[in-house]
This record gives sequence, C-alpha cells and structure tokens, in this order.
Amino acid sequence: NFCHTQEAPPQVENEIKEKGFYIQKMEGCP
Repeated sequence: NFCHTQEAPPQVENEIKEKGFYIQKMEGCP
C-alpha cells in the first residue's frame, strides 16, 4: 500500500511500472 495522487503524471506511472513503487513526499502521507 502506498500514497499517491488521484491522477499520477505519466512519469510517475512509468516509475511505478519500472520499480513497482514511487518515492516522493506527498500531501496526506504519514
């Protein structure tokens, strides 16, 4: 389980596809 924005930008989608996760401090995440 991970935090994410409602609409992830294409580069974020690619990061998730390549690494399986996306590292970035996002609003609302602990």
